[in-house]
Amino acid sequence: MPLTAAPSIELLRTDEAAAVLRCSIRTVWRMIERGELRTVKVGQQWRIPVEELNERLDPSAAAARSTAPNNEQEGP
Repeated sequence: MPLTAAPSIELLRTDEAAAVLRCSIRTVWRMIERGELRTVKVGQQWRIPVEELNERLDPSAAAARSTAPNNEQEGP
């Protein structure tokens, strides 16, 4: 069975996310603890998808994506 490549998702460490958001690392951790930032666990480390930060910085883009029509068809 051939392996298929997973979609490429750029992930940032908490210090990198803090630099992008222009806040402290502690603030990033608070946002994660409150569920305001989605994270991915890689090994024993937590990473934040760049897409998550982009949505945080530009809420209108996130709203546009959530209200865009879904072209996928449901099952039979």
